Amino acid sequence: YVLLFFFFVFVSFFFLMIRRPPRSTLFPYTTLFRSIVHWIRACCFVLLLIILIPGCSEQSEQEALKPRPAREKATPCVSSTTSVARKIGEEIADAIEKVMPSVVVVRTEAIHHHISRDTFWGYLYSVPRRLVGQASGVIISKDGYVLTSNHVIQNAQEIEVVLHDGTLYSARLIGRDEATDLAVLKIDAEGITFAPIEAADSDEVRVGELAVAIGSPFSLSSSVTIGIISQKGRSIGLLPYEDFIQTDASINPGNSGGPLVDVEG
Repeated sequence: YVLLFFFFVFVSFFFLMIRRPPRSTLFPYTTLFRSIVHWIRACCFVLLLIILIPGCSEQSEQEALKPRPAREKATPCVSSTTSVARKIGEEIADAIEKVMPSVVVVRTEAIHHHISRDTFWGYLYSVPRRLVGQASGVIISKDGYVLTSNHVIQNAQEIEVVLHDGTLYSARLIGRDEATDLAVLKIDAEGITFAPIEAADSDEVRVGELAVAIGSPFSLSSSVTIGIISQKGRSIGLLPYEDFIQTDASINPGNSGGPLVDVEG
């Protein structure tokens, strides 16, 4: 095939280089000569195509029959960002699992009397009204001392504490401080060891760290919200002594008395 290819190329080049003879009465067969040259050119072109097309088809068939290398199995790609986010989530979940047994629900009941007037006779009389409240607290010792907010138990006549597992205990007030809005309760239970929370140094907290708030907002016990430490040393003029930690974690009615913990619990 290679020799035939070069032969037809040479013949085609030879006839392409032949000049057309000038029109003259000395050469009466000019038209016939040109027809023969064009015919030979066409034959060479057709033969050239006949030679090249089978060669190309054979080469393509050989390439098609070649075994293709097996594709490697794609390995799942886990970005570093996903790994870091998963690790942070696991640490937060571990901290919540560690702290949750120390968080309690504080239920209070009080009887308030309000003065009412008889519209017909005009007499004044006292009408009792039963008030029920619910907030949060945190166990600070193994023998059942609970820290909560003073306004949670203020004027309460009965106090109950509900543990994370649903166990209900009665509690009594040990002491309270209106200036700092703190109160200490004692669970009435003998021979039971409770799970106290691990205290941390608030002075070591840095702005921007993750913060987890746990409590019972809107009577939804063991609710968790997450945010960051927005600022420290805040004073808003509600108490004589104020040194609040500001956070953007959701704090709602019922969270009062609950803990604010870091990612280590």
